[in-house]
Amino acid sequence: MKNFCFFIAFLFAACLQMLGQELKVASFSIVANDLSASIEQKMDLNGMPCALVKVLVLDKISGVEGNIIGNAIDKGTEKWIYLTSGSKEVKIKTEKYFPLHLIFSHYGITALEAKHTYVLTLTALNESNMEVPLNLKDPEDQVLMGLKYENGSEVRRDYKKAFSLYQKSAKQGYPEGMFKLGECYLYSRGVKENIGKALYWFTQSANKGDAQAQRELAILYDQGQTVEKNEKEAIKYYKKSVAQEDVTAMTYLAFHYLEGDCGLAKDYSKAIELLNKAKNKGDAEVFGFATKLLADCYRDGTGVTQDLHKAFSYYKEVEAKYGGGDLKYELGRCYELGRGVTKNINEALEYYQKAASFNNKAALLHLGILYENGNVVKKDLKKSFEYYKKAAENGSDMGQKWLGDCYYDGQGVEKNINEAFKWYSKSVEKGCVDAYSDLAYCYSHGEGVEQNLTKAFELYKEGAEKGDSLCLSNVALYYYCGKGTEQNFKEAFKWYKKSAEGGDAGSMNHIGVMYKNGQGIAKDYEKAIEWFNKAIKAGDNIAKYNLGNCYFSGLGVKVNLKKAAMLYEESAKGGYEKAQYNIGVCYKEGIGVQKNKIKAKKWLQLALKNGYEGAREELKGLR
Repeated sequence: MKNFCFFIAFLFAACLQMLGQELKVASFSIVANDLSASIEQKMDLNGMPCALVKVLVLDKISGVEGNIIGNAIDKGTEKWIYLTSGSKEVKIKTEKYFPLHLIFSHYGITALEAKHTYVLTLTALNESNMEVPLNLKDPEDQVLMGLKYENGSEVRRDYKKAFSLYQKSAKQGYPEGMFKLGECYLYSRGVKENIGKALYWFTQSANKGDAQAQRELAILYDQGQTVEKNEKEAIKYYKKSVAQEDVTAMTYLAFHYLEGDCGLAKDYSKAIELLNKAKNKGDAEVFGFATKLLADCYRDGTGVTQDLHKAFSYYKEVEAKYGGGDLKYELGRCYELGRGVTKNINEALEYYQKAASFNNKAALLHLGILYENGNVVKKDLKKSFEYYKKAAENGSDMGQKWLGDCYYDGQGVEKNINEAFKWYSKSVEKGCVDAYSDLAYCYSHGEGVEQNLTKAFELYKEGAEKGDSLCLSNVALYYYCGKGTEQNFKEAFKWYKKSAEGGDAGSMNHIGVMYKNGQGIAKDYEKAIEWFNKAIKAGDNIAKYNLGNCYFSGLGVKVNLKKAAMLYEESAKGGYEKAQYNIGVCYKEGIGVQKNKIKAKKWLQLALKNGYEGAREELKGLR
């Protein structure tokens, strides 16, 4: 009995020793060239990108306390933890060791930053005396031993020893050794960062058939952040990795087939095939991404027969498992439009609100539109303004433009030109094409900023080069008038032509004027008349006046005073003061119409009221 008690006591003590081991932080640092946080991005509850902490520890993580998003993800040698931007500490629990409370500032990091990857290396205090022989010669064994040193598995973690072993394995031509050596150079593990050497060893490994190296190279060339973007090389290595059934590469390649970019022609059937494979074989993250893309395809009938019910089912499946604002927004659209499910506005609004709570930009903008228009919900301009404001504050370029419109027009908020200018500026900085004309207008008229015609012209031109219709016509006008730049009729004609080809009626009229006057192009009355007629058909009022002048003077057509008077009167009714003056004179003198002093007086007074001073003299003879 005494011996049994002793055995129990010994076993209890041994268990306490095993469970009572403490973890030690070997290192904690940011890894500038690790793009995992951007490539495999997670969003916090406000829809903002998270930071990623890769934990290297020889144990399973049983719990994490802190601003964590989702659960810890077991990546084999690494455990991934997503934390909100600005996090300053985290508490990690493992199965074998006491919990570790990590305060980032103790390691020179004030707070985590969004889209940045950090590596936390942990070792147990009682591992410090464990060593292994380094005389291994087999390249595969060298990699296995290198992994032990890299991950602190059965030995004290030592990146330099891991690097040395990978280097020996790589020099013997072993593909995985080459890949691991490339990772060391890329992520500064045991050696100083060297992108060129990382790329060299990844390439050597990939060309020997290592699927993970092929995928890594493809992503690096595709993203173009760490190395120079090379679409041809990206696709080459994606295809090689896919040939070895790498599901992450399948999803990326499928995306490019859907978009028809990266040097690939659109191939929907290949994309669908790859996505189905990735969905069925992939881990949780690949499953979510692949299923979302498949849902989009079934929604739009891209590469498959359109099946709105299937699309809705896929969106619902992924949203239930992983949440996320973008999926909630898609479900809202399904309920609003009756896509694959019975139309239900209340359900739609609930999903939009849920998506908006994640700061999903599309949902915030859509709710703003709904409350502005008042078709689906009761019109509420204050609510519309608040949603646009939230979208703008979360970085939506269109939200910033529309918020600027609210401040400019006093819609849902007190009119504030300075605030309008501020948000138009932010929107342009983010690349919103629609905001260029608004910001240029502010500079042109000195609203919210000191008047600067040169700056206005530059903005109009930049917006025009990006295809904005308002900017196209305005840059043409600035060249025509020499406003903010030197007068240049040829440039004016070129930009008016581009604007007219986009359907702008006013630009069509201006082209007619330039053909009529021979400005920037050889004088051609027939073409002038052709463009005036195009402009009239497109709805331009001033073109009626200009065409009337052609009939009045016989330019490109026979003189027809009756037709001229008719066109003048039509343009006058549209509010053009010069046409009002002309038709007034016609009625006064009986040109193309019967004399009528009452009508003459009416049109001349209207012309004068609208600012045409020449009408004042003509009115004297009618008193």
